[in-house]
Amino acid sequence: ASAKITATVTLHKIMTAQIPELTDEVIKSFNFGDSVYNEATLKEFIKLWIDEQNLQRKMDAIYQQTLKQTLVTAYPKIEYTYYEEEFEKNEKTKAEQVYHTTFEEYVAGQYGSMEKYNAEKTAYAQKYTTEDMILHALAEKYGVKVTTESYNQALNLLFTERADTVGITNTDDFYNYMGVAIYRSHLL
Repeated sequence: ASAKITATVTLHKIMTAQIPELTDEVIKSFNFGDSVYNEATLKEFIKLWIDEQNLQRKMDAIYQQTLKQTLVTAYPKIEYTYYEEEFEKNEKTKAEQVYHTTFEEYVAGQYGSMEKYNAEKTAYAQKYTTEDMILHALAEKYGVKVTTESYNQALNLLFTERADTVGITNTDDFYNYMGVAIYRSHLL
């Protein structure tokens, strides 16, 4: 364990990254899709992106602190049930499409028991219902409202993203499935 070893190594090449100066010519060689940048606009884009990321981190920190300080004594039934059903549908989809097994076998393998699965489902429903409650309270406090146009655009977007996972084929049924409060939370 404490024996000395001597090794001979041949070094063939030493490489270092060479970062070119950010010029309009170099920028044009990048593929930005339809966007056209020069040095000034790319730097401005990067600055805005960094500012947006910093703002998002600050907002997330405030939100997480608010969440930690929130004591919930009762959950609204519609929202709570929605999140329980969402959790269950997601887990059943994973069992079938990812693990190619029965739901029961998936639960046994991933959670160890139905009791642990149900505890996880409860924690999920409580977490997201609490987040919704906070969003609703903040929106009410600060007068945040959703326009009809934004409302309809968001409904169509959510329908496109999620309807196939719940087997719904039209926006009216999807809206009814989600419920007003859940839908409003997604918009906020």
